Amino acid sequence: MNTLREYAFQAWVQEKDRRKQAERKKRKRRAKKIEEDIEDLLPRDIENLRFDRNLDDPRWEAIVTVTDADESRLLFTYDQEGDLVLIGECPSCHEDTISRAIGSAGDLGEVLENFTPSGSHECSDNKKF
Repeated sequence: MNTLREYAFQAWVQEKDRRKQAERKKRKRRAKKIEEDIEDLLPRDIENLRFDRNLDDPRWEAIVTVTDADESRLLFTYDQEGDLVLIGECPSCHEDTISRAIGSAGDLGEVLENFTPSGSHECSDNKKF
């Protein structure tokens, strides 16, 4: 028979594994939803797009990378409110950050033309966007 300490430790190992698996499933569902939101922005006849999921990023819960036929890449995630956003580089501090919410192809085009960090970005150059 195991000691109470051994039993408790084994139970904790199993619980951590269960939590890890549940978190992974949650991230997969979130990435799938991001992919669906991206597809909703695009016309149906766009071809040769590749979607890749990053479920292990410590900063954002799930990242979907869209690679176009010309091998250009765009990274998408959700912000704290659950809105689709683009991940890009802050023009001031050059750190990765998120854009404002993207609700249409026009919004995406505007963000691509002039990436401005979301209001939640805490720029290390102390600039407010």
